[in-house]
Amino acid sequence: MELPILAASLALSVALFAAGLIVGFQNFSFLGSAAGDTPQPGWDFGSILARNFGAACLLFAGVLSGGTITLITLPMIGLYVGATAQVGVTVAGAPALLGAVAWYVPFEFAGCLMAAAAGLYPVLASLRKRRPQASLVGTYTASFTGALVLFAAGAVLILLGAGIETFVISTSGRSS
Repeated sequence: MELPILAASLALSVALFAAGLIVGFQNFSFLGSAAGDTPQPGWDFGSILARNFGAACLLFAGVLSGGTITLITLPMIGLYVGATAQVGVTVAGAPALLGAVAWYVPFEFAGCLMAAAAGLYPVLASLRKRRPQASLVGTYTASFTGALVLFAAGAVLILLGAGIETFVISTSGRSS
C-alpha cells in the first residue's frame, strides 16, 4: 500500500463525509414530520453491526465502479449522520449527545472512512500510475490488495465500535 495514495484517499473521504455532515447538520428538516412515525431500529449488537457494516460495504463498493458508488454515497451518509446529530443536539443537547456517543462513534466513523478510502484507493492509484509499462487497468487491479487491507482494518474498527455501542446502550438502559 502506498502512503501518498492512502493519505489522498483518506483526505478525500473525510472531505466528502464532512461536507455531507455539515449540510445535514445545518438542514435537518429534510427528515420530514413523519420521521417520528418510522419504526425504530434495533439496538442489539447484530443490528448495530449490520447497519454500520452495510454502510461500509456500500462505501467499499467504489472499487467495483471506479469510485463512483463511494463518491455518491459518502456525502449522503454524511448528510444522514449530520441530520441525525442535529436532531440529537436539539432533543438532548450537545453535551448529553457527546457523552452518549463519544465511546464508540470514533471507531465507527474511522471504520467507515477507511472503507470509503478503500473504495477510492484503486482510482487514485491508477491516476498516480508510476510505471509507464503498466496499463491503467493493470494498476487498478493491482491496487485491490491495498484496498482490501484498508477495508479489513475499517471492518475491525466497525466491529469494535458495534461492541462498544452495544455495551454503552446496555448499561445506559436504552433499548429498542
